[in-house]
Amino acid sequence: MRRLAFALSLVLVGTTVPARSALAADLPKASDDTDDNKKEKKEGESKDDEFWRKAGWHVNAELDALFLRGNSTLVRGSNQDQSGLGFTIGSEGQGTGSYSIIHFHFDYLAHLGGGATGLDGAYRTNILGGIYAPITEHFGPYLRIGAGGEYRGNDSYLYSHLDLPEGQVGFTAVWEGYSIEAGAVGGITLGGRYNTGNDQKRSLDGAPMGGGYAQLHILPVYLRGEYRTYAQRHDEPVPEDISMKACGALPIYKDGTAAPFLLCFDGAWLHGAGTPPGAAGSTDSRVTYMGVSIGLGALTSGAGKDSKDRPSDDKAKPDEKRDNPHFDPPPPETPQAPAQGVLDADDTRRMTQEAMSYLGGSRTMTEWLAQNPRPVVIVLPFTNKMTTAVAQPVLESPRREAESWFLRSQAAVVLDRPAADRALAGRSLDDASDIARAANARYACTGWLEQRPSPGEKNKSVYALTVRVVDTQQNAIVWQRETTMTKITQQPR
Repeated sequence: MRRLAFALSLVLVGTTVPARSALAADLPKASDDTDDNKKEKKEGESKDDEFWRKAGWHVNAELDALFLRGNSTLVRGSNQDQSGLGFTIGSEGQGTGSYSIIHFHFDYLAHLGGGATGLDGAYRTNILGGIYAPITEHFGPYLRIGAGGEYRGNDSYLYSHLDLPEGQVGFTAVWEGYSIEAGAVGGITLGGRYNTGNDQKRSLDGAPMGGGYAQLHILPVYLRGEYRTYAQRHDEPVPEDISMKACGALPIYKDGTAAPFLLCFDGAWLHGAGTPPGAAGSTDSRVTYMGVSIGLGALTSGAGKDSKDRPSDDKAKPDEKRDNPHFDPPPPETPQAPAQGVLDADDTRRMTQEAMSYLGGSRTMTEWLAQNPRPVVIVLPFTNKMTTAVAQPVLESPRREAESWFLRSQAAVVLDRPAADRALAGRSLDDASDIARAANARYACTGWLEQRPSPGEKNKSVYALTVRVVDTQQNAIVWQRETTMTKITQQPR
């Protein structure tokens, strides 16, 4: 019977490996998923990744692997103490993520082989979903409910449990490049066994189950530990299961993913009591199970998957800009004769409009639209970095146009002009972050005007207007765009 169950686990692998794809088929699609969006996808993006991006799901942590595994089993305290080495082949995957207030987790493990302790292998799967309550942009508690089960062992021991329902409550924190999750687990074991030595048996049917777990992604490393215990029956020792896993992936680390070679260490310690046939009482026994596996796969930590090594917002792909309703692309460039005269307020207004249209299609704007409450932005005066003076309206026009654009976008709260001027009093415009913090604004929008000669044309000048957005919490430039205009400064002789 045990050998048949292990053989069936191979069939079950085929139904579990595509768990993410199957789950994705039932997920809601984003409201702006147009027919054009369905036909196009980002460069280098798989169909699964395209779906998760368009549906709005954020995978916080993910592990996918196909591996070869060597293991060691040690059974002590049973009527047939055994030990030996074995070898198995299998696959593993797990993912944790969220969509708005929805939180989910799935995992599976399947491997089969043999060795000194006979046929050896395991099959495990868990699927849970629930709610997530973000306290900050990166941190919040969750509650998930679902089902899970496991069947593991060889000729020297058997450990199995089917848990329905199974619940998890805990917290998760996700930043670029790493994620943390920890919580408590509980449920009812509908059916289960803890058998050692083939003859010493212990039923876990109907036993309440409880415990806890924690997992940590610090790319390129993944760590997970879990503890489970089952309700005590009569005077028998409480069955316990302690398991740990550590994986590392090399050598590629890009876009929040480490791949393709994985090296993993895992171990489990089981403790409980069983009753041999014809015995008057139970006997305490312990199982130590350890393994080392190597294989192909990938480790992913979610926030980094969307932001690590990403292209600058100025170079965002056309489909990203098109999908964003706040992107208002500038008119197509057509060859035009340069205008005559000096730069005026209308020129800088048009240059600002062109620059801000690219902000509407940037990832920065996408992140702002997802925030609640909306971020506060202070728009500072634009500065003149040219060698010649310009009229005040020429520099005032970009500031006024930027303020109007932010208000029309409804993606941010714009600090009013008097409050901005009070924060600016006595400070240099080079200290944009300090000025914004003084005004309790998260972001600062600023810019400057430059002039440079047109290459090879002495009678023309190129005017460049740069618009920049700074994150004051990180002292980082999150978006920047330069627009230019060429003017004839003097008639050729």
